[in-house]
Amino acid sequence: MKKFISVLAAAALGMCAVPVTASADAEPYIFYLKDRDGNVTEREFYGADINGDGVTDAKDAMLILSYNADLASMGGELDNINFFPFPETIKEYGDVDGDGFINGLDSTLVLSYYRETSGLSNEEVVAEGNDYLMNELPKLYKQKSLELAGEHYFPDEDGSMIRLSAGDVNLDGILDARDASLILGYYADLSSDAYFNDSYVHLRAIRVYGDVNQDGLINGTDASLILAYYGYASAQDA
Repeated sequence: MKKFISVLAAAALGMCAVPVTASADAEPYIFYLKDRDGNVTEREFYGADINGDGVTDAKDAMLILSYNADLASMGGELDNINFFPFPETIKEYGDVDGDGFINGLDSTLVLSYYRETSGLSNEEVVAEGNDYLMNELPKLYKQKSLELAGEHYFPDEDGSMIRLSAGDVNLDGILDARDASLILGYYADLSSDAYFNDSYVHLRAIRVYGDVNQDGLINGTDASLILAYYGYASAQDA
């Protein structure tokens, strides 16, 4: 049985960091968490294959981190996580340390696990994770948004059809004026150099789903197109 002692930045949950060690034995891994009183808890780790590719690696760590950011950007109230690319596996495997939360501590544990089992340096593991976070994960979110919200069409003045991609930034399943309002607020704050952080409500959803005309920008044009579509769709339903 392989033993694994995790390095966790655990001050937020009252834990202190413990050095990493690993042997060449078989699965499962054993990791130890030590609290501030010196009490050590032994827990088993069988992997956290969030994306279902058969391995636990930096990609899974970034998925856990991204999910945690989704929670924060929604004010910690996320009843429906179906917009997350892997909603079932994140619930099943995301709480790696078994503390009842899916957060950065779990992501750190997976990164440490991957570093120890892959033989890669810390710099290589971080680079691999960042590459996935910046380049591959946004594509998964976009694909998921199209699966859930689909594409919306409405006629332009010349009779041609305008296509909108996603746009449901408040994740209520409806493309309407509330989404346009959120995008306008985001654009106004962006134009005034406002500071954004993970507590900004719907921030991540806006960044993923807000560019409805796919021109690379999230601005008033996207909001106007949503309003135009909403007006058209409402008239059709009347």
